[in-house]
Amino acid sequence: MLFTVFRLRCAHAGECIGCGHCDSRCPFGVAQSERMGIIADHFGL
Repeated sequence: MLFTVFRLRCAHAGECIGCGHCDSRCPFGVAQSERMGIIADHFGL
């Protein structure tokens, strides 16, 4: 179910342009922009 909800969202990992905006907003200090390619490949998005 979570995967289905994720697929229906407007933005997908494959659309990431690597601007780093999400990195500065992450409360855990995770560099999301570096991981978006891996996430897109994993979920096929």
